[in-house]
Amino acid sequence: PNFKELGKVLGPKMKSLQELLTKFTKADILEVQNGEKVVKLEGEDFTLTSDMVLITLKQKEGFTATTNDKTCVVLETTLTEELILEGLMREFVRVVQALRKDSDFVITDHIKVYFNGTDKVKAMMNNYKDYIMGEVLGDELIETNDELDMELNDEKVSIKVERI
Repeated sequence: PNFKELGKVLGPKMKSLQELLTKFTKADILEVQNGEKVVKLEGEDFTLTSDMVLITLKQKEGFTATTNDKTCVVLETTLTEELILEGLMREFVRVVQALRKDSDFVITDHIKVYFNGTDKVKAMMNNYKDYIMGEVLGDELIETNDELDMELNDEKVSIKVERI
């Protein structure tokens, strides 16, 4: 309840309204939000309007949400293993493209990609090798024993490129 709005109107009936509001369904909330709803309050009809209640959205852990007058959007923010590997793959592609640029390769040059990394990097390669090689014009992907000298999304990795 909006105590500022209802305090003077309801007085001691405020506690009854609070209890009633906790039992509202989504349909009841929408009815109030879109106009008004008549409710039984201690045996009497009472017209509840949208300015008499404060409607808020509580977010559960692992989700984020936003709302306006007509729409509510809820996104799950929990990172699955699949999403983590996909993010790692995108970072890998970004670094290889930067290495191509730093080496003054022509945009159409095909390359060999040398890498070494943690188990997670190797799992990412197993899942996304074809995509990565297509994005960077890689013809060969070679796993090395090079020292892990950089980080991608908190995973240690070594990446080198060579023009073919």
